Amino acid sequence: MLDLVIPLKIWQEILYCTKLCDPNEVTGIGILRLKRVDKETLKVERLFLPEQKVSRGLSTFDETALHGIIVDLADEGKGDDIEWLRFRWHSHGRGDVYFSTIDEEDIDNWAGDWVINLVVNVYGEHVARLDMFEPLRIRQYPVRVIIDYPVNRRLMDRCKDEVDAKVRD
Repeated sequence: MLDLVIPLKIWQEILYCTKLCDPNEVTGIGILRLKRVDKETLKVERLFLPEQKVSRGLSTFDETALHGIIVDLADEGKGDDIEWLRFRWHSHGRGDVYFSTIDEEDIDNWAGDWVINLVVNVYGEHVARLDMFEPLRIRQYPVRVIIDYPVNRRLMDRCKDEVDAKVRD
């Protein structure tokens, strides 16, 4: 199984956009990188919210919006990041998280050799998958989502002290 690490701040950004657009859907894309730790872990590094049209059952953005993001990256001197625009997320409002027929069509129309897709709802429920298009078409490879919470050393020490004082085998 492939792991998708989403830093807490980026996860919150996804959920905030989802909640702010509720009851409508919303779509975003992002930059993924392979973590150096292993070759089965990807990490979301940055999100983009393209201009889009939304409704309760659909969110769409055209190639112009995507090209705008690409131009912005080039203008920032981050042209190397363009090849890593391989993360697509969207919400299902208060609905179930699954890949609908429309989602499947969007995935099949992805312009690249692979993409990770994430569906979320306002409750934080989620499902993710990898789809590859080249050199083989591989559908729905399972992806485990890991929210990367930063370590709060002070809170951890306080909890350790309390557990040591109150918890016995």
